[in-house]
Amino acid sequence: MDGVSVLAGRFKIFDCEGYMGKKGLRFRLPLLALVIGIVSILIAACGSDPTATSVPATDAPVPTSPPQVVKVGTTVPLSGSLANWGDLVNVSMELAFERANSENWAPGFTFELVTEDHQGSAPVGISALRKLVTVDKVPVVSTIFTQIALAQVPVADDLGVVLVSSGVQHPDFGKLSQWTFRNASNSAHNADVLYRHVTENLGLENPRYAAIYHGGNDAVRILLERDKTLLATFGGEMVAEEAYIPEEKDFRSLLTKLKSANPDVVHLITLGTETALMLNQAAEIGLTPKYFMTITAEGAEVIKVAGSAAEGLIYASPAFNPENPDPELQDFLREYKARIGKDADGFAAAYYDGAKMIVEAVKRSGGASSQEIADGMRSILTFEGIGGDYTFDPATGDGWQSFQIKSVVDQQYKTVVPLIAPYDIAQ
Repeated sequence: MDGVSVLAGRFKIFDCEGYMGKKGLRFRLPLLALVIGIVSILIAACGSDPTATSVPATDAPVPTSPPQVVKVGTTVPLSGSLANWGDLVNVSMELAFERANSENWAPGFTFELVTEDHQGSAPVGISALRKLVTVDKVPVVSTIFTQIALAQVPVADDLGVVLVSSGVQHPDFGKLSQWTFRNASNSAHNADVLYRHVTENLGLENPRYAAIYHGGNDAVRILLERDKTLLATFGGEMVAEEAYIPEEKDFRSLLTKLKSANPDVVHLITLGTETALMLNQAAEIGLTPKYFMTITAEGAEVIKVAGSAAEGLIYASPAFNPENPDPELQDFLREYKARIGKDADGFAAAYYDGAKMIVEAVKRSGGASSQEIADGMRSILTFEGIGGDYTFDPATGDGWQSFQIKSVVDQQYKTVVPLIAPYDIAQ
């Protein structure tokens, strides 16, 4: 007997005599409707395919907010003798932000670069900073070169904007304002590790230094004064020093003065392409000390310009190892060279890391206002980047890198001391 007959027998819904009376019809119809509903359900269940898979209801798509775009400004030289530094900064930071966006380093945020040419000039750098903040509405700006960065600090204070540098070596930059932060090598430490290498690793006792230096740059002045402190403290003498102006191209007369002092070491405290010119002109006049030292070689393309005259040049560099197999580092090195046509150095890696720290600051604070980015930056005490390890002063946000010693060997930039520490004496 099927389920319908059972129900029919149990409820007698087909008994006409019992249900067709007027009274019976009035009171039995609701029950009849209930029974018919139950029967319909049973019929549907019995006739359904027991192997069929139920299809869940599809929820309507929940609208999501687009990520907030964080504009990050840069003031860099895109013209003049220092233009190679502008390319270095922008390409390095662009690569960091592209990776941050694709890998969602800071959920809810994406990052884009807005750049202004400061032309290597402090007044232009001030105008560039104002334009980025007031017109482009950026909450944070990365900059380069000490004299320009120091001139921008009061403007950053006035506008309430974060000012970051991964290249300014002035040890006080990060201490000057609640808005200034630095992840870079320290100019005094630069002098320390070079002196330590020459005296301890190369065995040169009581060296006779001579220096030619970029006039009017505070970080350069600090390095020069640190040289003198080291010589007076640990042994040696500064036998000659000559300043040059950035526009100069002929350094022969200055180099001749250094030659007459018969130095063991000539320190080229330079910032741009003049390093290679000095090496070529030193070779022309017969200035042949035991060692030439400088601040930077790779960014100034000394091998390309000076060739054999650069052989043996010694310089300090942020301690990043391009042989490290870390996939992020190797991707950076490959993509940087594809875009700029030359190998990345420690300064390029530092600006990549500086961009990463801005992303990390936004992630930590959960916001992208200048105040939120500053708060996030202050919360970073140590940071492991592709350019090495950074340590930050929690009171000021000033950070510094470890150093390595590099040299031009067989027309290649080679690491000769992978890690070297500065002296623990007052700056």
